[in-house]
Amino acid sequence: MENQLYLRLSNLFQEIFQNNEVAAWAFDCMEDTTKKLGITSEDDPRLVISYRRNQKRLHFTFCKWLLLGFYCMKDGQQMVRIPLLKKEIERIPEKTNYEILSESKEQPAIVGCAFSLETTESVGDEILQIYDQTLQAIHQMSTKYTKSPYRKFHDPALAKVIFDKKFRESLFTTSVN
Repeated sequence: MENQLYLRLSNLFQEIFQNNEVAAWAFDCMEDTTKKLGITSEDDPRLVISYRRNQKRLHFTFCKWLLLGFYCMKDGQQMVRIPLLKKEIERIPEKTNYEILSESKEQPAIVGCAFSLETTESVGDEILQIYDQTLQAIHQMSTKYTKSPYRKFHDPALAKVIFDKKFRESLFTTSVN
């Protein structure tokens, strides 16, 4: 049973991540985000970890908010999608390449932005500070939620990779290229 799970996850991860290191980094990011939101278990109904777009994208959703998205472009470029406070985007260095993918109608205004992995490495501290502020705002705006409207898409095996470090390490050392 565990071998089948390893095989399924590793095949899917190969579609999304360039290598083990990127996959491990992505799951570390998801683990860090759960801690900042006070999520202590994969059973939290506000949490959704899912595959999107024919299982070529990995999404971390809290309540109704896509907080982390990971995917690989056709040219092999690794992309990360995160929400950021619109008023704070001007703090990102001028020549930073990113794309605004969506904008909330709520206040404070939040935009979904896509960055290449290279961009997140080069200006990561600034982006991370804005992301942390955005998480705080989203957490405050989501207090009325007891369950994500996207919970039906939740994949418990993916969530296990976030919350079970031994399983994660075993998966990445055994299965992912």
